[in-house]
Amino acid sequence: RVLILDESAESQGEMEAACLALGLHPVLAKDGIEGVRLLEEACEKSCPFPLAIVNMECGGGDGLFMVEQIRPDRREQTHFLAFSLQGQRGDALRCQEAGVQAYLTGPVDRPVLEAMLLAILQDPRPEELVTRHSLRKEEEPV
Repeated sequence: RVLILDESAESQGEMEAACLALGLHPVLAKDGIEGVRLLEEACEKSCPFPLAIVNMECGGGDGLFMVEQIRPDRREQTHFLAFSLQGQRGDALRCQEAGVQAYLTGPVDRPVLEAMLLAILQDPRPEELVTRHSLRKEEEPV
């Protein structure tokens, strides 16, 4: 299962399609309040979401607010990928400070998105933030 927090039907559809292609079961949240509620309820039922995809432009421009509202002990049970169609200077640092494992800027490229999802599912607590650039570094020959 993967929680997708995105107010945009278009990008929500892109994220949902990528998750389905990887055999993941997407659950959609229309806003941060619903996203926090779904994550908290899942933890209370001892069935946390292994992964959440968060649009940073949600909720008036700060989807990371949802991540920060989750209790730290419960935040550790879910791996977060934040994405922004309009990446700004400092976003990566804000993601790291909020406890996000991966950050993707737009336009969203499906193969890159799928590679990022696989990367954080295989190494859920990477030492550094997984980005489009860090994936390229891994692919470079030695």
